[in-house]
This record gives sequence, C-alpha cells and structure tokens, in this order.
Amino acid sequence: MNLMKPYSIILSVFLFASGIFFNSCGAYRRTAILQDMDTVTTYMINQYPDTKILRGDRINITVSSAQPALAAPFNPGLKLVDTEEVPITGSTVTIGNEGYLVDDHGNINFPVLGNLHVEGMSLKQLSEFIEDKIVSQGYINEPIVKTQYVNFNVILLGESGSSVVSVPSGNINLLELLAHNGGISDMSDREHIRVIRTTGDKRNVYMVNAKTREMYDSPVFYLQQNDVVYIPPINSKIDAQVSNWIQFFTLPMTLVSSVSSLIIVCIAFL
Repeated sequence: MNLMKPYSIILSVFLFASGIFFNSCGAYRRTAILQDMDTVTTYMINQYPDTKILRGDRINITVSSAQPALAAPFNPGLKLVDTEEVPITGSTVTIGNEGYLVDDHGNINFPVLGNLHVEGMSLKQLSEFIEDKIVSQGYINEPIVKTQYVNFNVILLGESGSSVVSVPSGNINLLELLAHNGGISDMSDREHIRVIRTTGDKRNVYMVNAKTREMYDSPVFYLQQNDVVYIPPINSKIDAQVSNWIQFFTLPMTLVSSVSSLIIVCIAFL
C-alpha cells in the first residue's frame, strides 16, 4: 500500500495543476485579441491609406507667411499671432473651429482664390494645391498651408462603452479607436465587431474578428469619416455574467477537490 502513496500524491498534484491551466486557457481564449499572431513571425503591413475629402466635410485651413500682411487676406477676421509666440518661420494665423464646408459639388469657397474643387483630395494634397495656387498667382512666394478636419468623427457603440472620437488628422484605425476607449470589456464579443460605413447613398455593414490577425486585412481596419463601430455583448449580458460566475467558481472548486483528494490520500497511507 505504501507503494501507491507517491503515485496518489502525484495524481492529486496533476489534477490541481490541470485545473489552474484549463481555467487560465479559457479566460485567454475568451478575452485576448490577435490570438493567432506569434513573436517569431514577420507580418506584412498594409499601407496607411490617405483619407479623401468628402462632400459635407469641414476643413480647417490656415495660411502662414514670413510677412503677416501677405497672409492676412487668406485668413479674414482672424487674429495674427506674432512670430515669437509660434514655433515656425514667419507669422501665422489661428483659424476658428467652423472651417470651410465642402458643398454638394465638392467645392469650398476660399478667400482670394474663390471656389476650389477639393473633393477626393487628401489633406496633404489640399495643402499643396492651395500653396501652388497662391505662388502661381503671385500672392506669396513661400506660403505654408496647414489643413485638418473639423468634423471627422468616428462613433463607438456597444458593450465597451459609447463615445464620439474626433480625428483632426483623418487617420485612425480600429485598434487605435478601441485603445482610445480603454480597450474591450470582458463581456464584449470580440469575434463579431460590426463597422457600419456610409458611402454616398449606400450603407454597408462589415464584420471584424479581433481575435485573429485577419482584422488587419479588413477593408474597414482603417476607419473613415462617420464610421460607426458597434461591439456587441457576448450573446447577452446574462450569458456573459453566467460565464464569469462559472470562471469565478471553477478555480476554487478545483482547489477544494484537489486538496480534498490530497488529504484523503495522505490519511489513507499514514
């Protein structure tokens, strides 16, 4: 009988360790993202696309020059800021928050230059376009034009919380949005994230699985103006709460069972 004692103890220890292992694995599979990516593999990166200006966008545009008087006509009604207060060459101008509205024809009405067709341009292309116009028409030799979105918003809804995120640069991806909101809650369904995108008079819904690296290849990984990201709960909150309670009690029950087995074995062989 004494020969059985070491084997019984080993079996109890094995059951105890197995309980901890399977409990940890279950939590990982349910909550971790990008589970199929490893540390020894190199993955190709998709080029960050340039967001294009659309009808209905509002664009903030500032024109700077080494000679403030030359830049002033392009920034009507705005206060000039002295060179010493601004870390750029020459004086600059602070623009208001309203920006220039891109109308139904894709145009903006810009001071001095008049109507400019800007739909389909990136912010960088728009800055260069206006700079070229100013130089070619002889207004300023070396203007500096800065542009940013005023109303580029992405909406997040669902189990992980709700928020409207403003993105002046026009560059944000799905992971950045989730990080901005504090991550994904334990009760969120990571496999069925929905991104609702409106293009013209059409609205499309895309499904994204955040548990796999395929998320990076999704056409909606890089978000656009007015995208709506919805993160559903795991089936329902009740199911999620039940899942959490099961997880909560699994480890203690495993511990009690393993310790009880160990005590019984020890008593039997003493």
